[in-house]
Amino acid sequence: MKIIKDIYLGSFDCTICGLGFESRSTFAFDKLSKRISNLLVLGYKENTDCFSYQSNKQMFEQRTENIYEIEDEHVVEALTHSISTELFKATNNFLLDITVMSRHRLATVISFLLHRISKGSTLTITYSLSKFIQPPYGITPVKKVCEIADGFSGTLGDLSLPTSIVIGLGYEKGKALGISNYLDSWRDYVLVPESPISEFEEMVRENNRDLLDSIPPQRVLSYSVSSPYSTYVDLKSLVMSLKEYSRPLLIPLGPKILSALCVILSKEFDLTVPVWRVSSQYLEEPIDRPASGLDITFTLMF
Repeated sequence: MKIIKDIYLGSFDCTICGLGFESRSTFAFDKLSKRISNLLVLGYKENTDCFSYQSNKQMFEQRTENIYEIEDEHVVEALTHSISTELFKATNNFLLDITVMSRHRLATVISFLLHRISKGSTLTITYSLSKFIQPPYGITPVKKVCEIADGFSGTLGDLSLPTSIVIGLGYEKGKALGISNYLDSWRDYVLVPESPISEFEEMVRENNRDLLDSIPPQRVLSYSVSSPYSTYVDLKSLVMSLKEYSRPLLIPLGPKILSALCVILSKEFDLTVPVWRVSSQYLEEPIDRPASGLDITFTLMF
């Protein structure tokens, strides 16, 4: 399994999309609809009356009956039930749209697929960027910190080594600083997203100013949201370096494309590198995020 420089441009033998209330939920599906077959849609039980959820659902219903409105703990069951084992036995091309999936859900789906896709197949992962929407007002509280999905808690490793954390920054005020203070690690590295949505990058820096000012400049790293291959290469190099003298922990806040890359990287390291998620749980208010018209896509070759 490896991430390739070029994006797969052919048709897809199996497609998994997320169904949510954000109006960008169907952007990738609409754009790629002529290349899609064997469509499976994963929806939610909560917020089904919010914003565009029902209209998004109706669009998916025109192509498939395989729509599952479920809790995260039932995702693997839905995947197992809906995707033919024959698709995994042969060489096929899979598409996964993570745009409106929670980090827990996207990690669960990616992990499921990486265990089953056969040699010679491809997995293309796509994420639709939203237009700039103002972040929640005030400091975002941290209510839950845990592994991003089952199996991603990492291993203890050499307990004589200190813990280092790599935090991808989002634009919520105080969330990254809160997790940094909570973990009180030996050394923090932060990843600042360079986004084609310029207002987003500016707000990331503004709302993380206290954390950025507390970290030496050489440990403040930028990554291109639009270049997942380059981000993956740089992140892998960083993790390999950190493993020589510490136990690295990945916390991908910000654009979900980074979460997907961290999950894949952890798999490459046989799950010895933990990936965590940070949640404000019930304090997070639903926000509609319209599609910007930009999508970030990369392909894995098996």
